[in-house]
Amino acid sequence: MPAVCLLDTVPDLVQKRQARACIVMADAAMKSTARRQKTRLHAALGRLRGALTAATRATKRGRLSPDCGLALQRELRDDIARVTALLASL
Repeated sequence: MPAVCLLDTVPDLVQKRQARACIVMADAAMKSTARRQKTRLHAALGRLRGALTAATRATKRGRLSPDCGLALQRELRDDIARVTALLASL
């Protein structure tokens, strides 16, 4: 969670999807074959994209401050880019 968001209440949907993506990525690291790892990483990618969509919506609707929303979106986009790069390397 970005430091800018300490005073904001980040919606549960964003937090849950981001947490679930972390769990799925940890599970992917434990898989023995590249095919299973890719499957789990694709699932994590979907959850991160869902978290990004939820954060964008919350910012547009005023549930998150613009600073927090942009920082959160930037962090999620960075996470998505990292998972995408990891998928490309497998």
